[in-house]
Amino acid sequence: MIEKFTVEINVGDGVETGRSLIANQTIQAIEIDKWGHPIIVLNSGRKKVLFNCRLKKLIPADIKRVQEPAEIVMTKEEWEKAEQIIKESREKSKEE
Repeated sequence: MIEKFTVEINVGDGVETGRSLIANQTIQAIEIDKWGHPIIVLNSGRKKVLFNCRLKKLIPADIKRVQEPAEIVMTKEEWEKAEQIIKESREKSKEE
């Protein structure tokens, strides 16, 4: 198992993009987003994230999430209440 993996990325490096990875592009610039992660700017002007996930150790401490995971996930009680409201709404629409 690998404990550490390092990749060096430089302006001017070539990347393959697109659905079939047949569009050859060149990195024109490397920027950092508000999460502290690298964004590569391609010669087409398109910006692409370098990672598909966020590494927590790169996220600055002052960044505030729009929603915390606990705010998105419903509790069992909230889910049951939502299901009841949906059920009542469906029954009401069938009557009309």
